Amino acid sequence: MSYYKNTHSSGALIAMILMALVLGLYACTYPASSADSNAADGTKIVAVEEVLGTPEDFSGAMGVSGKVMNIDQAKSMFFLGCKTASSCNCAKMPVKYEGKMPEIGSDIIVFGEITTTDAGKFIFEGKEVKPQ
Repeated sequence: MSYYKNTHSSGALIAMILMALVLGLYACTYPASSADSNAADGTKIVAVEEVLGTPEDFSGAMGVSGKVMNIDQAKSMFFLGCKTASSCNCAKMPVKYEGKMPEIGSDIIVFGEITTTDAGKFIFEGKEVKPQ
């Protein structure tokens, strides 16, 4: 009977070691998405390509990371795109922003929230811009 207990304990130990190895490999291969990131104050930060895919899924205060693609000073607006061209299909998120405009090509996080226009289009109301 004691032989059975020792074999059973060894099997459980081996299973736990294998599970830890699999989880470690998974963590290295698939790092946490930007949706899992948070600012120092707890505000959720997501990548612009995640927001562009399903903007209706996001509400409340949040941060969006991306690259400044274009600026329209007359409309107090800039357009945030993906950091790499291969990560999304050249879509750009319009950001209404009343502060000092970031530089074109800079990687930033813009804090604010998604709203809709009278025409039903999504727009991000930016409150703060931070370099990334």
